[in-house]
Amino acid sequence: GLLDVVKNYRVLDDLGEGSFGKVTKCVNIQTKQVVAIKTLKTQENADGPLSLSEIRSVAQQVMNLWLLSSV
Repeated sequence: GLLDVVKNYRVLDDLGEGSFGKVTKCVNIQTKQVVAIKTLKTQENADGPLSLSEIRSVAQQVMNLWLLSSV
């Protein structure tokens, strides 16, 4: 959960922020692995819950971050 992230990672830099959340560059304190952590906004937008296309967009962004971390 979020508490584990706070305990196990140190923030290095804010990479960007968009309509769905924020991406932060962090380092794992134990392994020294640098990762990007995406924090999603949990509140509903003005139009109500996220649409299927918005959910797909977030999923694609997460996949892109995963692919970058495996390079």
